[in-house]
Amino acid sequence: MTRIKISACILLTLICISIFSGIWVNKQCDLLLECIFEIQDLCVENKTDSANEYCVILEKNWNNFRKKACILIRSEKLDDAEEICSELPCLADSAEIFVSAEKLKHIIRNIEESESPYIVNIL
Repeated sequence: MTRIKISACILLTLICISIFSGIWVNKQCDLLLECIFEIQDLCVENKTDSANEYCVILEKNWNNFRKKACILIRSEKLDDAEEICSELPCLADSAEIFVSAEKLKHIIRNIEESESPYIVNIL
């Protein structure tokens, strides 16, 4: 009976950690996506100074996310986004920032979807 209780506790702990990490990843990805949308809006309005500030904020948020997410998510998924995030502050004055932001949005959405508990992701 003791083995059953220990096994149940371990299983319950794993389920709780999985739920918590999924919620945390989704919340952090949403925060990053909000910054990207704001950068794109500011670029459309030709407010490059404000866009540059948001690029720095995005890079800071990404670095905070990556430090913790590398425990939960495979690093191959994070590498492409890391490269684009580091380029964005340099591109704030050019037209390439919109394209780079679109790529980053796509990558972050893929990270968010791959960490959500869908049947396809579990199997």
